[in-house]
Amino acid sequence: MAEPRSPVIRFPRRQSPIPKICPPPPRDTQGDAELRASLLADVFDELIRKKGEHPEGLLVHAAALFAKDLLEEMVVLYRQALCEAQGGSGHV
Repeated sequence: MAEPRSPVIRFPRRQSPIPKICPPPPRDTQGDAELRASLLADVFDELIRKKGEHPEGLLVHAAALFAKDLLEEMVVLYRQALCEAQGGSGHV
């Protein structure tokens, strides 16, 4: 028995205008990391401003302050590591 033909008509594929092997665009890794750290700091600032009137609001506020301090320390350490990797003294 012959199999029934599908009512769906297949369209021919067009070739992609983008070559198959395309080098990735250059990335500014440090800039990407700096942007993410800045966005995260902004989120913490927003949490700190909106501590709220709920009993757990104070706990969230304290946690946000602590997390923001840790983030700032992480950024300093990150910048020192970059400087050392580039042959600098490690002071930012």
